[in-house]
Amino acid sequence: MYEPSIEQIRFMLDSIAGDVHAMQLTGGEPTLRPDLHEIIYEAKLRDINHIELNTNGIAFASSNGTQLTKSLEGMFGDESPKKGLSTVYLKFNGFSPGTWEATTGDPNWGHIPLQAIENIKKGYSDKRRSPGIMLVPTIINGLNTHEIGDIITYAMKESYVIRGVNFQPVSFAGSMSARDLETKRYTLSDLFMDVEEQTKGDIRAEDFFPISCVSPFAETVWYWKGRGMPSFACHPHCGAMTALFIHNDDFVPVSRYVDMDKFFVFLQKAATYFKQGKKTRGKINVIRALTGIKRRGIGTLFPLVKDVAGDVDNWRALGRLLLHMVFIGGMHFMDRYNFDLERVQMCPIHQILPDGSRIPFCTYQTIHRPFLERKFSVSVEENAKIRSAQQRIMPSLAPEMRIPPGV
Repeated sequence: MYEPSIEQIRFMLDSIAGDVHAMQLTGGEPTLRPDLHEIIYEAKLRDINHIELNTNGIAFASSNGTQLTKSLEGMFGDESPKKGLSTVYLKFNGFSPGTWEATTGDPNWGHIPLQAIENIKKGYSDKRRSPGIMLVPTIINGLNTHEIGDIITYAMKESYVIRGVNFQPVSFAGSMSARDLETKRYTLSDLFMDVEEQTKGDIRAEDFFPISCVSPFAETVWYWKGRGMPSFACHPHCGAMTALFIHNDDFVPVSRYVDMDKFFVFLQKAATYFKQGKKTRGKINVIRALTGIKRRGIGTLFPLVKDVAGDVDNWRALGRLLLHMVFIGGMHFMDRYNFDLERVQMCPIHQILPDGSRIPFCTYQTIHRPFLERKFSVSVEENAKIRSAQQRIMPSLAPEMRIPPGV
């Protein structure tokens, strides 16, 4: 079995420390690991600030789900501004029994993500606004495409804790028949057209922009203030997104409020000037970018936008603004039938291996995974011995344990 030990994970974290500030824990199912709290803690020690947990939701839907949420999020103490887990990346393929039976084998699976969300809401920290939830539906043509609009509506309803929806058109593993490829293949273009149709034009296909569009904003903040969010400079065919402003029990895509082309052009200029140390010119271009915001349409949200723009160190203002936003996007991971070398060369998502090497995610899944899992696998018996030794030589961070705030 392939399950890196905590010692291997520490080495893996050391190999990315300093140049990686966002990480997703995936599996398998990461909530099955008894040392999950330790892994998150070790990542935090290495300044990996944003940590996502990719999960099927079973652990969070259990009777201990709220306690688990509180312990993962508040592991540094209730009074500390520092959070543990940032985001729960939750499998959410739809609502109908037919969808869940086809994707999990269990037609009654649908109650699991719904109960998980309820339990996470109970363990949610208002102070740190975490952990947020990202719904992750795998979309298969002809199976659950009709549920896309309902999923978005549900995300709007639960926007207090749901940060967005990341639709993932199915990626085919193994050999597929020509008929399956023809009937089940689903693309980002299909997604955007279905979103427009099922939201009755409230969200249009033209509202979506490549995920890499966030790079000018992230770079501006980074070069201006020396801190910020991860920048996804990926190939434009890898994914696209839009942001929805929630206002007066309604939602409107941000592109209706902002001249997006103008906004990103001036932010890119601002980032360039800040990188060159020309702060005055950088600030002027930030102001020029903000002139693309339509104040009349944005209404009462404009003061929040202005607070964030006026002081990018004001993370509380950013948090207040994000409470009024939900992100809708799609990521189409590659398979052997649509493999594109140009996309691989620009890939910002990498799989970290026990020897510290990094492999672009789509090539790992499509080409390398079976070979590397064999290389780093141990027998079930050997894994049990490693687990037993770990439990003897180090204390376990039980769900109720908290890390002292000063750490």
